[in-house]
Amino acid sequence: MAHKYEKFVVIKILSQRNDDLEQYVCIPKTWIKVKDCDNDDVVFGYPSEQRDNIARLINQSLDKRWPTLFGEVVHKTDSQKDAFEVLKNKNSGEEHKTEDQSEKSKPENKKTKATFENEKSSSKKIKRKRKQTDSGDKTQNKQAKAKRSKDDEFKLQLSKLMKMLLKGKDSDRHESPSSSSSSEESDTEESEAEESESISNEDNDIPTTSRRSARAQSSKPDGYYRHIDDSSDSDYVPGYDTNSKNKSTVKKGRSKRKVSESNRSNQSEPSDNNENDDVDISDTNLCQINDEVHNQCRNFYTEVNDSFKKTMSILDNAVNYFQQVKEEVSKVSGKKSKDDRERFKKFSESQPPFDASRYSTGDTKWTILYPGPCPGLVELMPRTGVYVSEEGLNECKKTSKDATTLARALLNEIFKMEALFVCSFTGSVPKRGSMNNLKARPGLDVKARETLVCYAKEYGCEENMDKADKVRITNSIKNALQKYHSLGNEEKKKLLKKQASSKVNFMK
Repeated sequence: MAHKYEKFVVIKILSQRNDDLEQYVCIPKTWIKVKDCDNDDVVFGYPSEQRDNIARLINQSLDKRWPTLFGEVVHKTDSQKDAFEVLKNKNSGEEHKTEDQSEKSKPENKKTKATFENEKSSSKKIKRKRKQTDSGDKTQNKQAKAKRSKDDEFKLQLSKLMKMLLKGKDSDRHESPSSSSSSEESDTEESEAEESESISNEDNDIPTTSRRSARAQSSKPDGYYRHIDDSSDSDYVPGYDTNSKNKSTVKKGRSKRKVSESNRSNQSEPSDNNENDDVDISDTNLCQINDEVHNQCRNFYTEVNDSFKKTMSILDNAVNYFQQVKEEVSKVSGKKSKDDRERFKKFSESQPPFDASRYSTGDTKWTILYPGPCPGLVELMPRTGVYVSEEGLNECKKTSKDATTLARALLNEIFKMEALFVCSFTGSVPKRGSMNNLKARPGLDVKARETLVCYAKEYGCEENMDKADKVRITNSIKNALQKYHSLGNEEKKKLLKKQASSKVNFMK
C-alpha cells in the first residue's frame, strides 16, 4: 500500500492545518508530490477553497500554487463515490469524539478557573505586605545611616584634637615647673568651660571643633604646626577610647598644653632656629637623593647606548661576512664549472672518432644478451621475448631502492656490454661533443628497452617505490649509457670479462 495507489485516496492530515479543513481529506492520486518507501506517509497539495468547491476541483490537475500538507494514506479506491463515503464516515466519527472530549473537559475548566482566581487574590495580598515591609526597612536604614554619619564625624574630630594635644606634651615638657603650676589653675577653668560647652553642643548636634581648633592655634607660636607629623590625619589615637565618656584624659592634655605668654615669647626664638635647621637638613637630603637618581639614570642610559652600539657593529660585521662568503662560494663554483667544461672538451677531443659503419643500424637484436629462451632464464614480462637470468633478476630486486636503480641494474642483464659502450637509447645524433662524434650512434633494441621501462615502472608501483615514472626511468637509463661511453679502455675490458664469466657460469 506504500507505492501502488488507485485513482482516489483518503488521507489523514498529520501536519498543522487550517480550521476550515477537516481531519480526513479525499484527493486524486495526481495531487501527491512525495511518497515514503517504508510507510504510507505522503506530501500532497491541497487547494485553499471551500468544502463545496473541492468536489468540483477534484478532477483537475495539481497546481503548484496550492499549499502543501503532510499526511497518512488511510484508504484507496478507483471509484469517487466510495472515497467520499469513507471520507464522511471518518470525519463524522472524529466530530463525535471531539464533542465528548469537550463535554468532559467543561467541569475541569470550571475548577481551574476558581483555583486561578484564588491564587490571584493571595498573590496580591503577599505583594502588598512585601511593599509595606520594604518601605519600613528603607526608612529605618536611612535613619541608621544618618546616625552613623554623625557619630563618625564626631569621632574624627575628637581624634584629631587628641593628636594635637598629645603632641603638644613634648613641647611643654621643656617649660619651667613654676610657670606650669601657675597656669594650671587658669587652664583647668577654661577646660571645664569648654567641656560644658561641648557637652551642650553634643546634645544639640552643633559642631564646635572649629572653635577649639582656632583657640589651639592661637595658643601656639608661629611655625609650631610645621613640626607636626603628617600622620596626624589618621584616626588612631594611642591611649584613648572614643566610646568612653570619661573626660579626665582631655583635662590632663589641655592643662599641660597651656603655657604663659612670657614663656611663649622666650621660647619662640629657639624654636624658629630649630625649624630653620630642620629645613636645611631636609633640603640637603633631597638634593643628595636627586643627584644620586640623576647619576644612576645617566649611567644606565650610557650602558644601554654602548650595548646597542656593540650589537649594531656585530650585525654589520655579520652582513659583511655573509657577503664575503657568498662571493667566495660564487668564485669557487665558477672555477669548477670552467674546469668541468675544459675537462669535457679534452676528453671528447682525445677520443677517437666513432665509426658507425661497423654496426648495422637496421638490425638491433645483436644488442640483446640472451636472444632466445634457455634453462635458468626467465621472461621479464610475458609475451615480450626478453629473457633475463633468474639469479641476476633477484639480485637486482634486492639491491635496488627505487625504480631508476632497478632499471640501471637490469641494463647489464638484458644488453651486451659492447652495445652499452657504443649504443644510445634511441639511436639519435649526440647534442654536444667534438666534431668527430657527430655521427649517429646505433640504438638499443626497441622491444627490449620498452619492456625494461615498463617492468621497472610496474614493479616500482607494486612495491611502492620512489621515482616510478617513465620519464625518470628513461632519463636515468640515458645517463647510465653516457657513463658507459665515457669509460676508459681498461675499465671497459674489466666489465667485458665480468659479463663473459657470469655468462659462462650460467651456461654451465
